[in-house]
Amino acid sequence: MSNSVFSLGAHAAVEGDRSSFVELIATDPNYFANFPVENLPRVIIIQNDTTYEELTCLEFDPTSNRLEAVIQVKQPSGFGSAAASDGSFEYVRFYVDYGSGFEDLGYAAVNVRNMPNALNCAKKDDWPLSFTVSVTFSPKMDWCFLPEFLKVRAILSWQSTPPANSPKFNPVWGNHLDANIQIAPRPLRFKEAGAG
Repeated sequence: MSNSVFSLGAHAAVEGDRSSFVELIATDPNYFANFPVENLPRVIIIQNDTTYEELTCLEFDPTSNRLEAVIQVKQPSGFGSAAASDGSFEYVRFYVDYGSGFEDLGYAAVNVRNMPNALNCAKKDDWPLSFTVSVTFSPKMDWCFLPEFLKVRAILSWQSTPPANSPKFNPVWGNHLDANIQIAPRPLRFKEAGAG
């Protein structure tokens, strides 16, 4: 089916749970068993399901100080409504690790909708569609004269914002993506170095 954790086998049941997702988690936050609290009851286990959407790229643009993630939407439906209506949201929360654990950098979102499945001008399917989301990120810089490498993480979650300060959170629909990024060393200024 997908690379997810499931406790049921019927795809139709999963689609039904997806279409009722907001209502299900409003009445039971751990309905899908994705919160790491052992004493919360669980009805069904669905975690990191990438059937509908998936993070495929995570990168840092040092010229604009943007940490960016690419979401691929893989299906023409499953997003809550037709193209002309409100649709649903893909949320991505970003993290950085300077060496002592992940720090929360906030989240970004993109609105997605059901779209008709049609062939493009090259007579090929339009799917997957790609969307980019980003957050502003100004890395802390050391006096080191060599470029530094940092670990970053993004967590994609459909219709539910990944909780703050939870870098191990498992979304129901979505996934994690880690990357190592390079940042420039802090420039040496003569005034700071004690000259002048």
